[in-house]
Amino acid sequence: WYQRRVRDIKLEDAETEDKTEELTCPFALNLLKEIKEYQNLHGLKHDDYQRYRQYCSRRLHRIYKGLKFLHGSKKFTNKKITPDLFVKDIRYMQIILLQAERAWAYAMDLKQFANTESRKQVHLIAKLKKAVLYAAELESNCVSLKCDTTTQLEAKAYHYYMTGVLLFEQGNWQKAVVSLSAAQKIYNKLADAVEDSELYREKHDEMTPKVQYCMYNIQSMGVENTQGEDGEGLFQELDSIIANKATKSAAAVREIKWEGKSFTISNDDIKIQLVQMEDNIQLAKECSDHDKRLELYEEILSACEILRNR
Repeated sequence: WYQRRVRDIKLEDAETEDKTEELTCPFALNLLKEIKEYQNLHGLKHDDYQRYRQYCSRRLHRIYKGLKFLHGSKKFTNKKITPDLFVKDIRYMQIILLQAERAWAYAMDLKQFANTESRKQVHLIAKLKKAVLYAAELESNCVSLKCDTTTQLEAKAYHYYMTGVLLFEQGNWQKAVVSLSAAQKIYNKLADAVEDSELYREKHDEMTPKVQYCMYNIQSMGVENTQGEDGEGLFQELDSIIANKATKSAAAVREIKWEGKSFTISNDDIKIQLVQMEDNIQLAKECSDHDKRLELYEEILSACEILRNR
């Protein structure tokens, strides 16, 4: 136990050192990747939700201290995180994410005792409601900050996932399957749109047993329309959002110039690759962090290689 605790502290120190810089290249955050790193390194490989919850609490305390964003020494003073703070430091975004993760982990820890103690079930639902509120706040901030398309879709999927888990635990099968399926739909689209798709597919598959269990309960009740009217409307809206975000920028790229000659582009996949490459070039120009800039240039070169092979 002692060795594991020492290892956790060293990992937390390393994470704090890595992420103390200003958000000089804002609006592009790998939410799912960050969540998976937190979970895999701090207990969830072995379904140790208590250890993960304790890690989230310690990490939050360290971030509060590092940002001098304290809530009073004697009397608690609630401080709200406003969008303008996110531009100053990426850790303000991590605060909301960690708060959602901590509430979710607490709920999953309580679930182990909910079958034998009814009071635990009430506490579990309260914690999940809190996690949903934090996830909604994260999504709204990503939209108001005009984060990149991937970040906004990840935040939206995270919110749907948390909502789906809450409805699942409440036994609201029809609404739960709608929310979870919406999250799956977004992760599936993201997996098709990016090269590093393994994380998105894993998250998609992780939700499948819950969706199947919801479907089983809905069919047992004799309901034919498993999604309901709200679900059908939501999926149509999602299709529209995903299609617009994927093609809005690409539609603007119709031709490129090379050595004084203009070439018309008809392939949509190539259009999207060019848009992503141009976005990375712009981010690299604005970025003051040397390592981050190198990563962006590597992505640009990789995109050039893909386009050349086509």
